[in-house]
Amino acid sequence: MIFNQKGDRAYVMNELNSTICIYKYDHLNFELIQTIDSYSKDDDPELVSSLSDIKFNSDDSHLYAINKGHDSLVLFEVNEDGTLTYIDFEDTSYAPVDMLVYNEEGNEWIVVACQKGGLLNLIVLVRKKADKFMKLNIAVW
Repeated sequence: MIFNQKGDRAYVMNELNSTICIYKYDHLNFELIQTIDSYSKDDDPELVSSLSDIKFNSDDSHLYAINKGHDSLVLFEVNEDGTLTYIDFEDTSYAPVDMLVYNEEGNEWIVVACQKGGLLNLIVLVRKKADKFMKLNIAVW
């Protein structure tokens, strides 16, 4: 579970069914306002996948999710009410398990660590290109 910077929304990662639940939070009370899939399950309904991690960008305007099985990094826009809107996804290497989000000069740099294959994926979200990903792979030993 992670909270936005204001502390009034909680984002709960549901690993086994690859969903994110968004709750309005106020004085120890949680109210569910949305449940959203962490990837499009319509493409392959038989795929076994699990949600590995979720993180906000530096200003809470976007949320990133990584999926093991679907092997993807997913970009969501965070709406004014805290709900999420799916924007795009980028394939990662096999079995992503963790990520780091870094902001530099208006671009988001996301490093995704993959459990299998000894790879780190460096994925850049270029804001000037209408929230499109550019992907660079870095092999590690």
